[in-house]
Amino acid sequence: YPMAEIDGIQFLRYVRENFKDLPFILFTGRGREEIVIEALNSGADFYLQKGGELKSQFAELDYKIRTAIDRRRVRNELTTSRKQLSDLINFLPDATFALDQNGQIIVWNQMMEKLTGVPPDKVIGTSDFSVLQPLYDERLPGLADCILNAEETPEKKFPNLKRNGDKLVAEMYRPQLRDGKGSHFWLAASPIYDAAGTVVGAIESVRDITQRKETEENLKRAHDELNAAYEQLTATEEELRQNYDELEKSQKQLALSEERYRDVVEDQTEFICRFSPEGKLTFVNNAYCRYFNLDRDSCIGKPHTVVLPPEDAALMREHLAKFTPEHPVMTIDHRIIMPFGEVRWQRWSDRAIFDENGRIIEYQSVGRDNTREKVAEQQLKIAYDELNVTYEQLTATEEELRQNYDELGKSQEELHSAYEQLTATEEELRQNYDELEKSQKQLALSEERYRDVVEDQTEFICRFSPEGKLTFVNHAYCQYFNLDRDTCIGKPHTVVLPPEDAAMMQEHLVKLTPDHPVTAIDHRIIMPNGEVRWQHWSDRAIFDKEGKVVEYQSVGRDITNRKNMEHALQESNKKLNLLSNITRHDILNKLTALQGALGLLELDVGNPEHQRQIKRAIRAGEVIRSQISFTQLYQDIGVQKPRWQNLHTAVTTVCMDDGFTTVTIDRRLENFEIFADPLLRTVFLNLFENAVMHGGNVTRIHVSGSETPEGFAIVVEDNGNGISPEDKEKIFQKGIGKHTGLGLFLVLEVLMITGLSIKETGEFRQGARFEILVPKGKYRLVGSAMENRGSLSDPPTL
Repeated sequence: YPMAEIDGIQFLRYVRENFKDLPFILFTGRGREEIVIEALNSGADFYLQKGGELKSQFAELDYKIRTAIDRRRVRNELTTSRKQLSDLINFLPDATFALDQNGQIIVWNQMMEKLTGVPPDKVIGTSDFSVLQPLYDERLPGLADCILNAEETPEKKFPNLKRNGDKLVAEMYRPQLRDGKGSHFWLAASPIYDAAGTVVGAIESVRDITQRKETEENLKRAHDELNAAYEQLTATEEELRQNYDELEKSQKQLALSEERYRDVVEDQTEFICRFSPEGKLTFVNNAYCRYFNLDRDSCIGKPHTVVLPPEDAALMREHLAKFTPEHPVMTIDHRIIMPFGEVRWQRWSDRAIFDENGRIIEYQSVGRDNTREKVAEQQLKIAYDELNVTYEQLTATEEELRQNYDELGKSQEELHSAYEQLTATEEELRQNYDELEKSQKQLALSEERYRDVVEDQTEFICRFSPEGKLTFVNHAYCQYFNLDRDTCIGKPHTVVLPPEDAAMMQEHLVKLTPDHPVTAIDHRIIMPNGEVRWQHWSDRAIFDKEGKVVEYQSVGRDITNRKNMEHALQESNKKLNLLSNITRHDILNKLTALQGALGLLELDVGNPEHQRQIKRAIRAGEVIRSQISFTQLYQDIGVQKPRWQNLHTAVTTVCMDDGFTTVTIDRRLENFEIFADPLLRTVFLNLFENAVMHGGNVTRIHVSGSETPEGFAIVVEDNGNGISPEDKEKIFQKGIGKHTGLGLFLVLEVLMITGLSIKETGEFRQGARFEILVPKGKYRLVGSAMENRGSLSDPPTL
């Protein structure tokens, strides 16, 4: 607490002023209550008083350090999540604000600032609704207030109000705006729920629909004028009706075809590709390959040349030249000449990806064949060309505007609903993660305390002849078995074992050889009072020059408590895994429904901005699915005991089960076993998948091994693109990578359980090379290899 220039409280205040996020634990011998209160009020994460038993003291300090770090990390992650959510709301195309349950403004996005002229920092955290005068003639209630106050008849204030579940939608006109010309607004509000389903606020969106209303008025006036020309159009009425019937029939057929198509390929209908500025493909999906009749493996890294009519080729060059960092996304319709001569239409949504210097490094394109739509448009144009030019322009404009606004309103409501579902899923995932993390910490604490107790136990030691006569015992041995040291030496000490344990003990002693003189065993013993207890013994056989056993030395301890704890821990892990599996299953079901709804919505939305937002939501859902699937693998790490596993068998099993036909295996690996977690096959599976997914055009993966001065090196190498120098140290970190960022992290976690390590030693652009180092003692020779060590790879000896 007291230091040379300042005390602990002053130092704490300095840290909080200059390093706000740094965890701080005050560890001092001062225990006065006022110091504790002052430390916690000044921002200390924990206060720990010195004194007492040192091991317990520092165990508690270690726990509080880890807890403080975890709290800070969770707080930072929560801050990041809130920032992402705030950015999403801030960049919504509609003016949006939100109120908490007390009526205070908590969200005020950019479009609200543009609509009212008031920046967010002037209104957030206040109940000043005077800034909403452009929308309401008097102070609220508005739609958001109606939800917060649970008004039963908001239709009195909004005659044209519509309900959609718990959402309210209305339109209103404000004649005082636009210098007396007036403005029309569309309003939509819905409640905000917490995790328990309680209303904790309301969110309201505002859209200026003045232009749409004026257009509708203009269309209505034009329609009235056209009625005057009705007599002149009587002669063409029948022909127009026939054309309309044919068009309606064609539209119904198109709608039916679209519905069937959506049911069949709701997962993905567009063909997607990524390519460099030189035109070389870097990624294609199945739809792209099917459409252009390409083989995915052979086309990657090569240009895909398609033939465009001259005018469309010029249009495409202009289209690609317009990309800038400020406008990275554009859409284009153009024709393409297929290999068999057919001319088809395509619509592409292209995104240019720029580096830090604003230079294009890659294009991403999402396209679909819209030949039918173009043909339908041409047929529609031919039919309407026969009508009066004025009638054609006004009627087409009226119909097109009505369809666009109806579709836009429908897509906006569906997007808002999907966003709410995604928010609820995120909250549910966060709660499940917090519960799982809490359970894991409790298990880790229990394991740590148990280890401290076991390490402090006094072991009992004895030596005895092959006939069972004791030649040495220590005090712990005598105390445990209630023996007198002086009278038991030179005599056999008979203990009672259950029959199955007695047979196991006989096999255990028989296995001791001059080459393997030490082994360990756990068995039960029946005490004189009838109690059954567990013991762990490490036995060493002592041999003479002829290899004959002359004595045994045993070091043992009572492990009854440990066995009971292991049984309880196994039962606890089973329950936790069951809870995790049930929760993961339910989340994946809801996530599947959400992605299915987003996929259907994506097919119907025509607005590129809305399509981009939906694609972002779909990609986020895939990342969530991958992360949830990763938890299923991660929960199995360390659950089962490590065991000796044959390297050649482990690699061969992965290749046969998962279809890796490009993998070759050094046959000499048949002679080696390594001591590793049962998830060893997952290590090779992730390394092979990493090579196929990220290595480019990989045609060969080779697995080999050799003994080194440090131990045994297992090498997995391919002939792909390799890994850049700046990424070599980061690829094993969680979240680093082009996909989920979890595969190589899982590899490292599995290997570290038994002290194995991994590093990437390949040359960039010449292929990736992963080297797994197995320390001495964690690998062994098997079979005939024990007698033929000299024929193995360098070095020749273990």
